Amino acid sequence: MIEALYYFLKQHRLVNIISLFIVVLGLFALSSTNVDLIPPFDFKGIRIDVSYPEASAGDMEEYVVFPFEEKISNYPGLRSFSSKSKNGKAEISLRFPADQRNMPDVLNDIKAIVEEIRPKLPQGIRNITVKERKRTKTFQNYIVLKNYDPQNEAHEKLLKGLKDKILALRGIVNVEEFSEKRKISIDFDEQRLKNRELTITEVLSAVRPFFKYVPLGNIRKGQEKTI
Repeated sequence: MIEALYYFLKQHRLVNIISLFIVVLGLFALSSTNVDLIPPFDFKGIRIDVSYPEASAGDMEEYVVFPFEEKISNYPGLRSFSSKSKNGKAEISLRFPADQRNMPDVLNDIKAIVEEIRPKLPQGIRNITVKERKRTKTFQNYIVLKNYDPQNEAHEKLLKGLKDKILALRGIVNVEEFSEKRKISIDFDEQRLKNRELTITEVLSAVRPFFKYVPLGNIRKGQEKTI
């Protein structure tokens, strides 16, 4: 060890070259390393999806979500029980503490509870899936576009272009956009309706059946409830 120390003291040029190489290598590594503003975290949860095509949002809440809530809400270690119901579908989210252990065992327990509840659920239910929900990223910032019109094609292209440009920035991992999708708009000629002796109410009655099973309502349950 001492001999090696004396060797490097005599070979000061070699030491300078090695030091310079280490500095350059460090600067290169620093410039090419991605840095997260938020440290990684582990979100632990389980999601239950139920499909019942002929049910309304209210029916999903009363005949599907409520039985699950009664049976699962007191499960040991469960931090929160939340749900989102709409026509034909229900999504139940179970959240557990970050230090929750043996999540595979918890998942098997929830699956067993689902199988226990299944015979008591409406016969029209087509599918029930239970899976572990993992999340290792979180929300950082948002941008609001004022006067954005989802029916305007130019606005839609602007939003997509903005999303692509932000995603191309160095260090950006993911960009998500939350905007209303295009809606169906039907315009009527009042004079033609009069000529055919039709009222708006009669036309709506004729059109409405075509959208009978389109999800038009949402029910959220948990920290907040919106109908």
